[in-house]
Formats: sequence, C-alpha cells, structure tokens
Amino acid sequence: MHKRKFNTLQELTLDLIDKLQNNASLEKAELIARLEEIKANLPESGKEPNDVFKDLFLNYPDPVAIFEKSDVDGTFFLFDMNDACVVREGVDKKTIIGKKMEDVFPYFTQTQIIDMMNHVLKTGKPEVIEYKIEEKGGSSVWYKSKVFKLQSGKIFVSSSDITEEKMIEKKFKESEQKYLSLFNNPQWVMLMIDFETQMIVDANKGAELFYGWTKNELLKMNINQINILSREEIVKRMRDAKEKNIPYFEFKHRKKDGSESYVAVFKGNNILLRGREVFCIIVLDLTERKNAELALIESEQRYKKLLDSGNVAIFVHPLQDEGFNNFIEVNEVACQWLGYARDEFMNMTVREIVIPEDAKFRGSRKGRKELLETGKMFFEGTMIAKNKKIIPVEIYSNIINYKDKKVILSIVHDVTEKIKAEVELKKRMTELERFNKIMVGRELRMVTLKKEINELLKKLGKPRKYNLN
Repeated sequence: MHKRKFNTLQELTLDLIDKLQNNASLEKAELIARLEEIKANLPESGKEPNDVFKDLFLNYPDPVAIFEKSDVDGTFFLFDMNDACVVREGVDKKTIIGKKMEDVFPYFTQTQIIDMMNHVLKTGKPEVIEYKIEEKGGSSVWYKSKVFKLQSGKIFVSSSDITEEKMIEKKFKESEQKYLSLFNNPQWVMLMIDFETQMIVDANKGAELFYGWTKNELLKMNINQINILSREEIVKRMRDAKEKNIPYFEFKHRKKDGSESYVAVFKGNNILLRGREVFCIIVLDLTERKNAELALIESEQRYKKLLDSGNVAIFVHPLQDEGFNNFIEVNEVACQWLGYARDEFMNMTVREIVIPEDAKFRGSRKGRKELLETGKMFFEGTMIAKNKKIIPVEIYSNIINYKDKKVILSIVHDVTEKIKAEVELKKRMTELERFNKIMVGRELRMVTLKKEINELLKKLGKPRKYNLN
C-alpha cells in the first residue's frame, strides 16, 4: 500500500490528532510507535518522539488538560494544559499549573468527570462522558470529554464542544415526535413504500382501519396487492413521482374484504429507512366523491340530489368556448363558503369569485382545452369570498347535459387544511432527511478511519483492531 508522504511535522501532528480524537485508548507508547513508523517519510526535524508528543499535545485542537493525583489526600492537581485549553479558560498557564483541579475547572464539580477520572485511574480503561455546563449569562454548552490514563500514571482529559450536535439531535427528536404524531394519527392513512421492491415497509393505524389488514399483514405485502394497476404501471407511476416530482395520483385500491375504493395518493419526500429509499404516501378516500361524480354525469336526477347534499361546493354555468356566463345553479355549501345568497350568485360569474389570474386563464380557449376535449378536468385554484377571505381549492369540472343543454358542473373542495398538513409533513421529512445525511456521512468517515488504523497496525506487525467485513 502506498504510504502517505508528510512534508512537515505539523501535517503529521494534525493527522495523528484526527486519529487520537476518535481513539481514546491511543496511549503514549503506541503513539510514539506510530510516529517512528512514519518518521522515515519526513524530512529531518531534529526532534525526539517525546518532543513530537509534546508538539502533538500543544497543537491538539480541542482543550486538553493533564492531571496528577495526590497520594496524600487523593486530590487531582493540574499538571499541564495545551494552548486550546488556555484560550478557552482565559487563564495564565504559568500561574495555575499545580493548582487543584476544582480551582482551575470549578464547573467539573457539576459533572461526574471526577468520579470517572478515579475509575479510569483504577481500571486503566478509557472512558467518555458527555455533560452540559451552564455558563455566565445563562447560555449552555455541551462537551464530550475523553479520559484515559497515560503510562506515567497521569490522567489525560480532552474536551470537545458538541453543542451543535446536541442542538441537531434535539431538533431531530422534536421533528421525529411531530412526525410520529402525524404518522400515528388514525385520521390519516399513511404507508411507506420501498422504491426498489414496492414492498410496504411501514403502515400506520389509519391504514389498518382503512384497508382492513393488520399492520403485520401489511408489512408482508407489496403495493401491487393493493393497487389494481399492473406492477409495471405502478413502477412507472412511482418513477414519475420521483423524477418528475408529481405529488398526486388517483387510483383504485383493494381492501381485505375484496371491495375497491377510489383514492388520491399524495407523495411526501423520499427518505432513507434502514439504508433503503422509501416513499411516504398519504392516502385519501375518494370513493364517495367519485361515486357522486359518476352519478352526476349519468343522471340529472342524481345531479340534483348531489347538488343539495354533501360538504362540497357545486357551481353550474353554461358551456362556451371561452369566457363565462352567469351561474345557473349553486348549492347551499357554495353559499355558506363564499357568503353570497343564491339569488346573488344568479347575477354573478366565475370571474367574481376567483383571483384574476385564474379567471383569465380558465376563461381562455387554452385553459378550457382539456375540458372541451375530454369532457372533464381537474385543477387547483383560489377563490375569494364576499368578505375577501382567500380559499385554496381543488376543482373537478365536468361537461354534463342539464335541461337539454351542455353545462359545466364544477365540484369544489376546500383544501386549506390539506395544504397545512402537506407543508407540515414536508417540513418534517426534510428535517429527517437532513439528519439522516449527517448520520450517514459520519458512519462513512468512521469506516475510513478504522481502515487507516487497521493499516497502521498491520505495518507495525500488530493484529487489526476492527473487523470491517
């Protein structure tokens, strides 16, 4: 294997510092052996191993202090500290060497680090502790201290600031709790699907209630056992959702009792779960709405029945190639949502209840092309109530026969709450994904470092420390 070439003592020191930070059991004898092994690659520095160890100690980027325990009363005294420790504590090193530890580091009494130092001194085994220090002004700082015993019998303590890591960890836990509260809400039907295998890898209580299978049964199933489309078509739709960022599809889903339901499937962000890329999807039952739409198209009588029932707003106006005529029918829900009486609606057009951009486009030939060609169209829009309240909506428009004339019937859903839920879900997914990337990156760096340690040990004729198979 090619040996790395170090051109300066500083380069060598920094390289070994990195290794020492991740290997608390690296003692002086082993460190010197490593230095000697690489020494042949360095220009002559004129320094002995002990001098190099001193340089390493002084240039260590985290604060480091070495303590010596009194044989008389068991008190720890400060033997030495590096430059980083001097800067952090803001002290004159010459005036504090030899003082009691609690006089130099009074905040150590807030932690269990003294007990740990005694334990390490007794067992000789390195230990790590995390603790929080309350600083002046009310702020808090988290530290991770590594404690190990030198061959001389002195205690080596390094402290690295992990406040940022703790903040990330706290945000992740908060995000996870909010995400789990959403996932565990039985009012939402949620599934996690493996992108490669299409297997269901997680399901919430809402999914159990909706589909009729238990969670354990769902986790043994493939999504094509629920979706009535072919496996090839399902894979295509999932790929489109990922590559074209299509957030919404409509399907028919099978239930345990053999019945089928129309559903809308909304895709959240992709996340890594146990090393696999998964889709998190929210499933909304559209069966009632779809059946209502079919009934509406098939029969004017069913249309009239639907008009006077349900919790969706319905608007009817004459069909024309472009522009709008006055409404000829609205239901009670439309009146309640927008604050107009039915008689007022009969003297109004679509332009008066939607934002100008929507009215301009939907009233044009281009905006009406799909509806004229297929007889139906789905789109999102924004309505304006009489009191100027803005209402985000989803609109399902169909061309039907009404009193021997072709008209546009639009079924309108208020999606204010759905948008809030989607924004919240996207936010939580983003936080999980960010934390996941941080954790994956750390794991990769640890694997690389372990490989380097194994190689150094191999060159020293010692057995490898880490099994990376």
